[in-house]
Amino acid sequence: MRKLILFILALMFCQTAQAADYHMRGQKHRVTYTVTDNQGKPVTGETVLLQIQRVSDDAVYDFSSSDFKFSGWTTRYNTMAYNAAGEYYTYTFSQDAARFNAGEYVMVISNDSATYGDRQSASVFFDKTQDDIRINR
Repeated sequence: MRKLILFILALMFCQTAQAADYHMRGQKHRVTYTVTDNQGKPVTGETVLLQIQRVSDDAVYDFSSSDFKFSGWTTRYNTMAYNAAGEYYTYTFSQDAARFNAGEYVMVISNDSATYGDRQSASVFFDKTQDDIRINR
């Protein structure tokens, strides 16, 4: 019994680690991406693209019309801007509750450069119940 009480107390005071950020629904969300050379120095002049896909039905976000579509995109990929102060590529968007409903979305970042080519992704969870957004990396 004593071990059980100590275990419960340990759980109460234990801090859990979580790789996630939280944003209120009305806040903006920033996607960032860093390109470095083989010495770890930032690389400028790359064309880094962002695509957003809704997991529930595989629809892809059209940055031009601000709608999720299955085909006929005007701007399927958005070019991320280089931030010289932070030395990273970035894109900031506002969560639109009408288009970004509760569920999972995948942010796909790609750099098709012959020298520094790479492709990364991150899942974003919009949670209507708590009215916040969880970003898992």
